[in-house]
Amino acid sequence: MSEITIPDNVAAALTQARGRVHLRSQSGQLLGEFTPEPLVPWDPSITREDIERIAREPGGSSLDDILKRLGAS
Repeated sequence: MSEITIPDNVAAALTQARGRVHLRSQSGQLLGEFTPEPLVPWDPSITREDIERIAREPGGSSLDDILKRLGAS
Protein backbone atom coordinates (compact mmCIF):
# COMPACT_ATOMS: atom_id res chain seq x y z
CA MET A 1 0.00 0.00 0.00
CA SER A 2 1.25 3.50 -0.80
CA GLU A 3 1.39 6.30 1.72
CA ILE A 4 0.74 10.00 1.36
CA THR A 5 1.91 12.40 4.05
CA ILE A 6 -0.71 15.06 4.66
CA PRO A 7 -0.35 18.54 6.17
CA ASP A 8 -0.89 18.81 9.93
CA ASN A 9 -4.07 20.87 9.51
CA VAL A 10 -5.63 18.09 7.40
CA ALA A 11 -4.50 15.47 9.91
CA ALA A 12 -6.08 17.52 12.71
CA ALA A 13 -9.39 17.60 10.82
CA LEU A 14 -9.27 13.85 10.18
CA THR A 15 -8.65 13.04 13.86
CA GLN A 16 -12.14 14.44 14.54
CA ALA A 17 -13.75 11.77 12.34
CA ARG A 18 -15.77 9.23 14.33
CA GLY A 19 -16.46 7.00 11.36
CA ARG A 20 -15.86 6.66 7.64
CA VAL A 21 -15.83 9.99 5.78
CA HIS A 22 -15.59 10.99 2.13
CA LEU A 23 -12.62 13.14 1.16
CA ARG A 24 -13.36 15.79 -1.45
CA SER A 25 -11.27 18.42 -3.17
CA GLN A 26 -12.24 22.05 -2.72
CA SER A 27 -13.97 21.84 -6.10
CA GLY A 28 -16.11 18.96 -4.82
CA GLN A 29 -14.40 16.06 -6.60
CA LEU A 30 -14.60 12.83 -4.58
CA LEU A 31 -11.04 11.72 -3.85
CA GLY A 32 -11.75 8.70 -1.73
CA GLU A 33 -12.72 7.58 1.74
CA PHE A 34 -11.00 7.78 5.08
CA THR A 35 -11.69 5.29 7.85
CA PRO A 36 -10.05 6.27 11.14
CA GLU A 37 -8.30 3.70 13.27
CA PRO A 38 -10.15 3.30 16.56
CA LEU A 39 -8.24 4.64 19.56
CA VAL A 40 -9.15 1.53 21.48
CA PRO A 41 -10.72 -1.51 19.85
CA TRP A 42 -13.42 -2.00 22.50
CA ASP A 43 -14.75 1.58 22.47
CA PRO A 44 -14.14 3.56 19.28
CA SER A 45 -16.13 6.52 20.64
CA ILE A 46 -13.59 7.28 23.40
CA THR A 47 -11.75 10.56 22.82
CA ARG A 48 -8.09 11.38 23.33
CA GLU A 49 -9.17 13.67 26.18
CA ASP A 50 -10.94 10.73 27.86
CA ILE A 51 -7.83 8.58 27.54
CA GLU A 52 -5.61 11.31 28.99
CA ARG A 53 -8.05 11.92 31.87
CA ILE A 54 -8.24 8.19 32.69
CA ALA A 55 -4.44 7.90 32.58
CA ARG A 56 -4.13 10.77 35.12
CA GLU A 57 -6.58 9.21 37.60
CA PRO A 58 -4.95 7.90 40.78
CA GLY A 59 -5.17 4.29 41.80
CA GLY A 60 -4.53 1.06 40.04
CA SER A 61 -2.50 -1.96 41.04
CA SER A 62 1.04 -3.06 40.48
CA LEU A 63 1.71 -6.20 38.47
CA ASP A 64 2.88 -7.92 41.68
CA ASP A 65 -0.43 -7.14 43.40
CA ILE A 66 -2.43 -8.43 40.43
CA LEU A 67 -0.42 -11.66 40.32
CA LYS A 68 -0.91 -12.17 44.06
CA ARG A 69 -4.69 -11.76 43.72
CA LEU A 70 -4.67 -14.26 40.88
CA GLY A 71 -2.74 -16.73 43.01
CA ALA A 72 0.42 -16.60 40.92
CA SER A 73 3.79 -16.32 42.59
